[in-house]
Amino acid sequence: MSIIPTFLRSDTNLMPVNDSEQQFFAKIKSYLNLVKFYEDVRVQELVRDVVPWKQLTINAINKMIQLKQSINCDDKDIGTDSKDLLLIDLIHWFKNEFFEWFDSAVCDKCNKTMTSSSITPNTEELFWNAMTVELYNCSDCGQTYRFPRYNNPEKLLITRKGRCGEWANCFTLICRALNYEARLVVDWTDHVWTEVYSNAQKRWLHCDPCEDICDSPLVYECGWKKTLTFCIAFAYNEVQDVSWRYSNDHSAIRLRRALSCREEWLSNVLNKVTNNLQLGLTSPQREQLKLRRLLEFVEFLRVPNQQNNVNQTEAKGRQSGSQAWRLARQEITEQQLSDHFVFELTDPSINPTLITYNCSADEYKFNAKIVKSWKKCVFDCENIMRKVEKDWKMCYLSRIETNDWSPSDNKVGKISWKLRFNDDFDWSEMRITFRCKVFENGRILLFLYSKTKDTFIEITANNENIVKKSELPFAVIENELILETILEGGVGKNGWQHSQLFRQSLTNEFF
Repeated sequence: MSIIPTFLRSDTNLMPVNDSEQQFFAKIKSYLNLVKFYEDVRVQELVRDVVPWKQLTINAINKMIQLKQSINCDDKDIGTDSKDLLLIDLIHWFKNEFFEWFDSAVCDKCNKTMTSSSITPNTEELFWNAMTVELYNCSDCGQTYRFPRYNNPEKLLITRKGRCGEWANCFTLICRALNYEARLVVDWTDHVWTEVYSNAQKRWLHCDPCEDICDSPLVYECGWKKTLTFCIAFAYNEVQDVSWRYSNDHSAIRLRRALSCREEWLSNVLNKVTNNLQLGLTSPQREQLKLRRLLEFVEFLRVPNQQNNVNQTEAKGRQSGSQAWRLARQEITEQQLSDHFVFELTDPSINPTLITYNCSADEYKFNAKIVKSWKKCVFDCENIMRKVEKDWKMCYLSRIETNDWSPSDNKVGKISWKLRFNDDFDWSEMRITFRCKVFENGRILLFLYSKTKDTFIEITANNENIVKKSELPFAVIENELILETILEGGVGKNGWQHSQLFRQSLTNEFF
């Protein structure tokens, strides 16, 4: 019982009554000690030295201006602000440019996956709060590699690799250093992510840097099919049970939780701990946090009523937030706020019309315009991401990365682009080239059709395909054509990346 502080022992109703509740509190105490690192002014200064926050902020302000223009709104309050937009870009930067996922070590001599075992951390590793160390060994040449599981986020600014624990730990630190109210969310079924408070939206936003997603809290239950129990959010000034935000089946989650601890005990303990954390705050500060907490409880009551509003990201969360916020998250497009993007070919004087995508720069070029992000010009997609391989210095579009991928899951990726021709835009020939790379038994299928896929022609990868309008086996309905790509196949746990679209060197500036 030594882990129980005096302020809890003074009330017998707050004492754990079994091993499960005692272990629960030990975990609470451990994460409260961890989040204290985020408030270190010296470490926050280190963060601002490595994060390109000035450029990201400028980009966010420009995007905010564009958002207001796109929805014809000059009102200052449009349901979001540039800080919300900065958060989206920050997650994307962290995922694609800063941090690296570590699954297992590969021998740099034999190019073979090494076997691992757990060993005791050394003095230096303990200094950086590494409680465990994975020792990898190559069975062919005997080479070894140590991977300490560092818990000190300052060290993670240097190593920049790990799994979800390291990712969320480092990202939450970065958010705090950039003056966001942020807290670390620990899922008792083995995942970790971040929540950031939006002053513009008056609510907490779910942020998962591993997945490069923001404000899609139902993704774990609906997409990952996780049977959640407890999701606890930790900050320097509060501990909150946020499980209800991440489930739309509250009855089922309550039944699972009852096997671990008493609901009343948990609620009382978290309230007591939070009150203790806020003792040093001023009365107005405590009142503000209390009001924010009450509004959050009201939000939790509404979550079960949103079962029909699971968005594409969560199914693969929620259609919450203003129109501008959903536009910024690319749930709706600038061209048509409730429709998919379409390349409008309207000017017959531009001949030929050229549309290119550069994966290295992650940008489209279309009629002398540049559009950043592969998602921006997509008509439809499913299970697709942009993968950046920092070690090989390559990038490509692939199926969404997952740690439990299996060919038996039949996880297919789909992405399509739509072309719409103005009545005055007369065309007779089209040239189409798709750069693709497949490994093992991965496959990429390319199709061209109009409106429906009843009749189509197949496009050959890595060749210039000359398509003559007069030879199409289908009518061009409503002057629209769709280019669709299907990614499938693959072997082993990395099978998701055995079909690669637009594979390109990161140093290659040309399409």
